[in-house]
Amino acid sequence: MKVFKSKLGSLMSDFLEYRVALGYSRRHFQEVLSLLDRYIIFECAHAEELSGELVTSWMNEQTGNIDQKTTCIRLFGEYLNSVGHNAYILSRGRARARRLSASGKSDAAYIFTDDEMRKLFAEIDNVPDNRTEPMLREMFPVMMRLTYTCGLRPSECRVLRHENINFTTGTMLITETKNHKERLVVMSADMLARAKGVQCKA
Repeated sequence: MKVFKSKLGSLMSDFLEYRVALGYSRRHFQEVLSLLDRYIIFECAHAEELSGELVTSWMNEQTGNIDQKTTCIRLFGEYLNSVGHNAYILSRGRARARRLSASGKSDAAYIFTDDEMRKLFAEIDNVPDNRTEPMLREMFPVMMRLTYTCGLRPSECRVLRHENINFTTGTMLITETKNHKERLVVMSADMLARAKGVQCKA
C-alpha cells in the first residue's frame, strides 16, 4: 500500500527509504512527510515539484513540530536536487527564523556563572534518599556531573547501561541518541574516579 498519495508521493517514499538507510528514524520523517503529502493533496493538488511557493505555504501551516518540519523539508529539497529534480531548498537561516517565529522565543543559550554552578551542584549533592531510590544520594550527583562534563543529553545519561561503560579507560558507548546513532564518549580522570566510587557502592 502506498504511504504517500500526492504527485510527489513516490519521491517522498524514495527519500524516506534513503534516510532510513542512513540510520535515521523512520517514524519522525514519515510523520512530517505525511503532513506534507496531505497538504499537497488538499491545497496544492496539481503540484509536481517542491517549489518555493509550496514550501512557504506549507511552513506557514502550524501543524506538527516546527523543528521537525523545517529539518525534513530542507533535507527533502536537498535530496531532490541531488537526484536530478528541480526543488526549492529551505536555507538554514530561513529555517532558524521560522523556528524562532513559531516559538516566539530566542534560542540564545544561557551561560551559568561559576557561582551559580557551585550553588547548583551544592543542591544536587544534598538530594535525599527515598524509599524507591535508596542509592539516589550517591547516584544523582554522579549522573548530573556525567551529563555536564561529557555533554550528554539528559535521556542519554538516564538510560546508560553498566555494560556500556569501560571503567578502566572511562569510555562510554552512548546508544539511545537523538538521531538513533551510537557514539563513544570518554570521561575525564576525575569523573571516572567518581563513577568508580558509585560502582563500588552499588
